[in-house]
Amino acid sequence: MTQYAEEIKKHLAGYKKVSYPRVPNGKWYGKGYPQGKDCPHIFSSTFRKKNLIDVYGQIEELFYELEKEKKIHQYFHHLNSSQAMCINFFFPLFKEKKLEIILQALGLYNEKVDYETVNFEFDEKSIEKKYGETSTSFDFYFETKRGKEIYFEIKYTENKFGKTEKDERHLNKYKNIYEKEADKVIISKYNNDDCFFENYQIMRNLIHVSDKDNNKYVVFIIPEDNKLIYKQAKEAKDFVKDKYKNNVKVLSWDNLYNIIKEQNFTGNLKKHFSEFKKKYKLKN
Repeated sequence: MTQYAEEIKKHLAGYKKVSYPRVPNGKWYGKGYPQGKDCPHIFSSTFRKKNLIDVYGQIEELFYELEKEKKIHQYFHHLNSSQAMCINFFFPLFKEKKLEIILQALGLYNEKVDYETVNFEFDEKSIEKKYGETSTSFDFYFETKRGKEIYFEIKYTENKFGKTEKDERHLNKYKNIYEKEADKVIISKYNNDDCFFENYQIMRNLIHVSDKDNNKYVVFIIPEDNKLIYKQAKEAKDFVKDKYKNNVKVLSWDNLYNIIKEQNFTGNLKKHFSEFKKKYKLKN
């Protein structure tokens, strides 16, 4: 565990103690703890909905919809869940039709969001799906009125992007799917199974920017102080061909919150994002 993750978990434990004093702690069933280790930054799993900032009552509807589709992550009841963080950030902007703020942060100033396309845990357009394989699921997704597709990968306390084993199953998947798809996007010297598997999660995200009209974007949102994974994300565009480098974006949580603060929101939006900052320990 990184120092950053330790600091955030300590902060979240304090937040839970003050904001949810009657909710029992959850347990972590890691190596050496077969009976579970009591953790003050985790809700008991039966209280996992408490991880949603409840200024907007309709946020529970989204939770139940994702739960029905089996898209709620196993560790959603951890206060440092990046899935919960993603929902807590984007849901009110979706409800109030303020997602153009995100387009501006990405430098897409002349675009308008098609709110009918907004989706959490989105895999309908994943490259793997057309091959009948397990899909890459993006944390958040929307399209613009002019046809741009924006895919979001969200991180919080994770210390790195996932890699995978070079076993027969993954080698077959690389040969049958990824090698051909990566050839469109990834610089040739990086399009080999060793590099692909070492950077598996990043590569599976990056291949989704393949588009002759440059209308597809992959956006990583990561705390800048989470230095290891933030560095990985910043270096991700080094893998892609020049044509697609501008289609790989990295935003920091703190800068995003500063953009939100500059909007001078009132009412429920102001209340919601004040709680968001308090919960997730953002700067400024």
